[in-house]
Amino acid sequence: MFEGLAVFCISGCIGLELYCGVRLRKILKARSDERTDDRRAAYRAKAYKDLAERTALKNARQTLWRSLQK
Repeated sequence: MFEGLAVFCISGCIGLELYCGVRLRKILKARSDERTDDRRAAYRAKAYKDLAERTALKNARQTLWRSLQK
């Protein structure tokens, strides 16, 4: 009788540990994804600003070169 009860309790504990582990992994994954999105948003703004500056410089150089060729 006690062996069956012990097996039942141990199985329940193992099941609970697995369930908590899966939930914890989902929570940590969601947090990681959120932090990744925030970090990407910050770098994306800087990258777009840098791209706009480089494009403006390229256009200015091309305009200057065209005016010197005429």
